[in-house]
Amino acid sequence: GVLRAAKEVDPELPVIVMTAYGSIQDAVAAMKNGAMDFLAKPVDPDYLLLMVERAFSQCRLAMENILLREELARRR
Repeated sequence: GVLRAAKEVDPELPVIVMTAYGSIQDAVAAMKNGAMDFLAKPVDPDYLLLMVERAFSQCRLAMENILLREELARRR
């Protein structure tokens, strides 16, 4: 589905799965397929905001890591 397609485009992309009809099995499957988190509706807006902030932080750290590795490779 959408999670798999997103991960094919960018394996490092943090994906938060949100559904109205989720089960524990669905959550486990989503996490095994690379989801950062799995939320069932109704979603607490504050929790969703926290998850989005964590996703942005994860992306920022990954980008910084790539840039530092490139800089290190250039210096060698």
